[in-house]
Amino acid sequence: MIEDEIAAGESNRLEFKEKLPKDPKKYVKTAVALSNSQGGKIIFGVADDRKIIGVEGDPLVLRDQIIDEISKDCCPQIFPNSYMSTVDGKNIVVIDIAPGMNRPYYLKSEGMEKGTYVRISASTRSAGSETLRDLLMEGANKSFDVLDHIDENGRKISAESVNKLCKYLSERSKKEVSVTDLVNMKVLRESEGTLLPSRAFMLLTDNPYYHARIQCARFKGPDELEFMDRKEFTGSIIEQVDDAVGFVFNHTNLGAEIKGLYRKDIPEIPAEAVREIVTNAVLHRSYSMSGIPIFVAVYDDRIEVSSPGMMPSGLTIDGAISGRSNPRNKVIAKFFREANLTEGWGRGIRRAISLCKEYGLRPPEFQEIDDTIRVTIFRTGSDHVPSKEPASLPISDSENAILNHLEKNPRATISDLMAIINISRPTVNRAILKLKSLGLLSRTGTKSTGTWIVKHINFSFE
Repeated sequence: MIEDEIAAGESNRLEFKEKLPKDPKKYVKTAVALSNSQGGKIIFGVADDRKIIGVEGDPLVLRDQIIDEISKDCCPQIFPNSYMSTVDGKNIVVIDIAPGMNRPYYLKSEGMEKGTYVRISASTRSAGSETLRDLLMEGANKSFDVLDHIDENGRKISAESVNKLCKYLSERSKKEVSVTDLVNMKVLRESEGTLLPSRAFMLLTDNPYYHARIQCARFKGPDELEFMDRKEFTGSIIEQVDDAVGFVFNHTNLGAEIKGLYRKDIPEIPAEAVREIVTNAVLHRSYSMSGIPIFVAVYDDRIEVSSPGMMPSGLTIDGAISGRSNPRNKVIAKFFREANLTEGWGRGIRRAISLCKEYGLRPPEFQEIDDTIRVTIFRTGSDHVPSKEPASLPISDSENAILNHLEKNPRATISDLMAIINISRPTVNRAILKLKSLGLLSRTGTKSTGTWIVKHINFSFE
């Protein structure tokens, strides 16, 4: 009901106008901002403090005047829905604007560079250069990841990195993947007999983009006053997901269920839900916002995953949760789906919400805060006690794969692990250090002739 919306106050999707301003730009800018953001309503006849004032004169005439001004000075043209309502015996006019598909929208009178606005929190703001670049790509149905990667030093991609990516996708998808398949997916582009890498290819492999990283932190208490631990993960975005999820579970608690002689560890939060939310942050972030990484913050009472960028064109948070999909980074999203790394917006997010409910947790909270999408997973509090046993901590898919391989091949080398599991040397070294610290892996003998000893415990995030 409109009364409930008014009672909730102004937000990133709702603005009040006590009366029709003399300068139409004051509401036309808001129409532009809503079209460039999640959409929303402008309600005329309501004061900022939510008091119902009512509009003066004939509401039908007022509505037509508002629609006419929006139509005249918005480019591309905006066609809002509109209606009148009576609240507390007073007439109000509601202008309902959908998230636009032909971005960027801007004021003709100001031009695109100065006249493009976005809705952030409860205010209308001029779009910065990076946000404008995102909007332009959305309007052209392009994304950061589909563009060619240009190496400043003229270096070419190696056959080894191409073959590794083909091998990885073949193993994950359970079907043979060739270079031609990567070209068809737009991960690579063929030009005059030469393979050119897309930015998606670089993100999935060597990842030279400094901003495409995840910063993780464990804070003491419910705020950001004191660090207990912090890590920054770079390299392939696939590995970053594993590393960030592992960080979360190294800093959350485990309960235990005893059945007969066996102890079953029960994480306080569902691993699958954490993985889905971190993966979605990597998939849907704005890579055009070059100065901002993804942040994963672990507090005593919650976990926050913050991803730079507003919602993609034509999509709202509610729509994404209900199952609508419009990924910002289409090439990466397709690769992740083919590799069975995610279900994408929709089923995967709904599954994460359902799992949290099954664990007795509050449903995750999804927010658009300034130019960031934040997902909050709520923790259980004091019902779970941190386990003293190293083997109680979950490990990532790649770490589990290392254990499985070393159990079958105790004389395997670091290079063997890099080739078979398709991860970088630094990631292998980090994984081995972690597995040793957890008591899951040890080594006997010399560096050149020694063997690995694996404690047989089955771990998985799946």
